[in-house]
Amino acid sequence: EIITLNVGDHYKDLDAGYILGCSNVSFDFSATTVNDLTCNDSNDGQVNLSLTGGTAPYSYNWSNGATTDDLNNLAPGNYVVTVTDNNGCEGTYSVTISEPAAIAATATATNVACSGGDNGAVQVTVNGGTAPYSYNWNTGATTQSINSLTAGQYSVTITDANNCSTTQSASVDQAGDLLVSVDQATNVTCNGDNDGAISISVSGGTAPYSFDWSNE
Repeated sequence: EIITLNVGDHYKDLDAGYILGCSNVSFDFSATTVNDLTCNDSNDGQVNLSLTGGTAPYSYNWSNGATTDDLNNLAPGNYVVTVTDNNGCEGTYSVTISEPAAIAATATATNVACSGGDNGAVQVTVNGGTAPYSYNWNTGATTQSINSLTAGQYSVTITDANNCSTTQSASVDQAGDLLVSVDQATNVTCNGDNDGAISISVSGGTAPYSFDWSNE
């Protein structure tokens, strides 16, 4: 007797002499769900494998060594599973687990213009993660930027739509007190002359300086 085997078939029982036609067996993985990482480097990816076809029960052999149907706590990457049914027929399925970019935030401070003032500000720029973002400042503010600040340290916790978060801080400084000292005063040589002079030094505040003399 001549027995013809197709690709994927194998001789199931030498005594009974019948062919298991795996070439005609197909597996459908279309109902499988894949969950990417919620946060950058969170390693919480998931694969919930769902299949039809072949003959249950099935065995599973994943490329990461797992032998369960579902996978949890996955890092980003490609995962391939070989499914073997009760008759020895095999099917393969592959998935890719991705992760969002890390939240990248920059806090930029505008210093108080004069000593004791309250016109400082901090502006936050955010990229990565999953928009929209929420903001929680150590002042209680929930806006992206804060204004009317005195000198001090300010921090903000930025949380994205997946509840991933990062914290940034910025220091708002202020100029020192404006100090003026007279270095030298030269009197007029004779009555009616105009050869007098005054030399001053200025420190503190924010350069450059402007000068408005009384000339009295």
